[in-house]
Amino acid sequence: LRLWGTNGQKKLSESSILLIGSSSVGTETVKNLVLPGIGSFHVLDEASNMQPTYGSGHKDTSVTTTSDNRTSNFFIPTVNIAEEESAGSTSMLVDKSCAEVACELLEELNDDVKGSFATVPSFVDMTTGDFESLVNDYSLVVAADLPLPVLRNLGKACWSKNVHLISAKSYGFIGTCRIQTARHDIVESRPDGSVPDLRIWKPFPELVELCNKYDFSRMDDMEHSHVPYVIILMKAMEQWKSDNNDAMPTTFADKEKFKNESVKAMSRNFANEVNFEEAVRDAYLAYSAHDIPWEVQELLDNVSSESISSSSRSFDVMLLALKNFIADHGGDVPLNGTIPDMTSATDPYVALQEVYHKKAAKDLAEMRTNVDSVLTAVGSATYIVSDEELSTFCKNIFNIQVLKTRNIEDELTCSGTDYEEVKGELIMSTMEPCDPPVHTPLLWFLVMRACEQFQEKHGVYPGSDCRELALSSDVEEVMKHLERLVSCMGLSECDVVTSSLSKDHAIEMVRCFNAELHNIASVIGGVASQEAVKLITNQYVPFDNTYVFNGIASIAAVYKF
Repeated sequence: LRLWGTNGQKKLSESSILLIGSSSVGTETVKNLVLPGIGSFHVLDEASNMQPTYGSGHKDTSVTTTSDNRTSNFFIPTVNIAEEESAGSTSMLVDKSCAEVACELLEELNDDVKGSFATVPSFVDMTTGDFESLVNDYSLVVAADLPLPVLRNLGKACWSKNVHLISAKSYGFIGTCRIQTARHDIVESRPDGSVPDLRIWKPFPELVELCNKYDFSRMDDMEHSHVPYVIILMKAMEQWKSDNNDAMPTTFADKEKFKNESVKAMSRNFANEVNFEEAVRDAYLAYSAHDIPWEVQELLDNVSSESISSSSRSFDVMLLALKNFIADHGGDVPLNGTIPDMTSATDPYVALQEVYHKKAAKDLAEMRTNVDSVLTAVGSATYIVSDEELSTFCKNIFNIQVLKTRNIEDELTCSGTDYEEVKGELIMSTMEPCDPPVHTPLLWFLVMRACEQFQEKHGVYPGSDCRELALSSDVEEVMKHLERLVSCMGLSECDVVTSSLSKDHAIEMVRCFNAELHNIASVIGGVASQEAVKLITNQYVPFDNTYVFNGIASIAAVYKF
């Protein structure tokens, strides 16, 4: 709650999550979403994936490979039949699917969260249309350790329905988390070190009126040392303009002169007046316009009255309303009304705060009128954009963003209109390999993807046959997949790939045989749930688009594929 506030908590409590696959990385992800209080979750798994059992001569016929990842999942405990029989318990002797067991244990973590589960005969048999009818009812889909054929169809379905998809995988000591979203609007990006919008460089009438009430010559030393630095900068800029034909400081020399001869000179004892130290420190606020960032300007340029319809997002409606506001106010955006902490007596600070709040409320009311006009013009009800939503938007105008990732199909086929751009960025990311270079996460991702392609071809991951000759054969085929993959992604001439990617990587991944270690799954589950919160709350900026964790060296990196 401290991180995402009441607005974010409200969105979390109204969200519904679909988990496809009840592996460790999937249950860990949902666990981290159930604890802070999502609205509901649904676990979907294959009917053949039953809770593992042992003891009393019982044979678990559902175990068909030498790698059984169910036994590494804390949320799907293995049942000891002998112990249950000796204790006279029958509840645990009933065959249960992993989906049911995971749902029951996840629900126990938070009484306010509702869980449900279902099984299907096979994920492989599900078409894109099957997934489309399934994902439409959810805020976000988490795909846990799904093979590529299934992930392809699910990715296409989520992309067409514009449902956020997070694909999380844990493969031996390597883990990945991939975000796919056709469009994600970010209102509260919460950047570090944002510049306050104080409008000193272009003061509004109410701020000028307040400033004119201050007469430094009539103040005693205590009052003088507790004047808010906003007022100090206003007075200093007023004097500067008077001495310089109404011109702002533009050159470096002018700016230094403004700080030393206009601001600092107004102090009676600079060493003991912290408010004047703050004024000198933030003197740039007096002559620097708070320009609209290019990312925001690009969004404004792409919206128009012709692009808005009754089915448009509220974000787009507010963008058009903002564009109209800016046009009506000579390029100024609505004031957010927030002022930073500063050295000041209580009464002056409260008076200054009140001036900013009133101006912000006035601008917000005008934005409300603009929004209602846009909605009325397209025949939509005005309540589609709530007052709370609009207020949040106006407070974050300089930080709004829209994230559009590449879809998974384009990644897997090395295609798409932005393929060349992405390839260039990926090559740039290899310029600074890890130390040692062999542990660069990108290398392990490439080998893991080659193993997934092996599974897509043969229906089983490499390493299923642990005999030495079979393992060697699997390694050789993985190397062939790897060679084609490196070529497809345009990495054939990258130094770190040519010098550090070797057969040893393939041997390690084949040796793993897609084994899932719960500690690696826990790390990836934490990352996936963190990104899920960002996507649900429209706060903070999710990564674009793949996080790779190398658990061997505890090194991670983000790549755009």
